[in-house]
Amino acid sequence: MTPRIPRTRQSSRRRRLTDHSERRRRIRFRATLPIRIHTEGLEIQGQTRNVSLLGASTITERPATQGASATAELELPGVAGPPVRMEGTIVRSVPLNLPGDPRYEVGVFAMKFVDRDEARLSHYLEQLQMAEYAAVRAGYKALREKIRQRAARKRALLLAKRKRRALRLAKRRRRAAAAARRAAARAARARQRAKARSRAGA
Repeated sequence: MTPRIPRTRQSSRRRRLTDHSERRRRIRFRATLPIRIHTEGLEIQGQTRNVSLLGASTITERPATQGASATAELELPGVAGPPVRMEGTIVRSVPLNLPGDPRYEVGVFAMKFVDRDEARLSHYLEQLQMAEYAAVRAGYKALREKIRQRAARKRALLLAKRKRRALRLAKRRRRAAAAARRAAARAARARQRAKARSRAGA
């Protein structure tokens, strides 16, 4: 009887870490970087559209053979050292199909990196992510400030409108009070004249 091999259960924490690491590798960052793709004895130059630890989507002047092995070299701006090299496969090579644009979209799937290039690319992508988060936070802050200023202007307009309404109402009340005083004065004079006539008739 074949002995039963006990199954090892991966801890939930380790599964979460593994899933997080895999999701992190799949995150694509919009970046325009110079890239050279070496495949089938050719060197294809272009620029990236987006980059991740699983590869890059590029725009090139010439197509590549889908399914062919390839080595891509990425130039990282502001990062010292040689280009980041990834070895993998061409998984996409299609025309852009844009009017007047004869270029191609070529996708490279990275199967492995040379030396410590994966760590260098990961560090660069983390910087891109931090810059994107900073830009988003700055955008939200600017939006909140714009909303605050708009609300302040709205409150100021409402207060000015209420003030003008209060002034108009006070003006009407003053006019009404003045008219009432004039009417009372006329009535008093009329009573005095009436009394004077009654005395003269007596």
